[in-house]
Amino acid sequence: MNGQYRRGGRLGWLVWLGRVIGLGASGLFLAFFFGEGVPEIAAGGVPRELLAFIPLLLVAVAGCVLALFRQRAGGWLQIAGGTLMGAYHLVHGGLHDLNMAIAFGAPFILAGAIMVLYSRDEAAAAA
Repeated sequence: MNGQYRRGGRLGWLVWLGRVIGLGASGLFLAFFFGEGVPEIAAGGVPRELLAFIPLLLVAVAGCVLALFRQRAGGWLQIAGGTLMGAYHLVHGGLHDLNMAIAFGAPFILAGAIMVLYSRDEAAAAA
């Protein structure tokens, strides 16, 4: 009975916050990719920058989907994807792209951190 209270009680809202942030960021970036990237690919092939960025985005989105079922594993995958996307923008554009690094990386890092923290709290409650 205590596990049911913890899951929906004190920190139950936290997992939903992480899901909303992760799914919102995934939806936004995938919509941007399909709206901007796919027509560019159809017009002239895959740009080198986009070719390097697609796997990073897919890691973060896969982490978001995995976090729906396994919070800890999905959270760490989101953190890895967000960190890699932020690092990509910093390496590619330097400090001039710091705003892009934050915009692409922070939502996934935040959502992943929330999922990892929630999974730790849930594991502590089960013990």
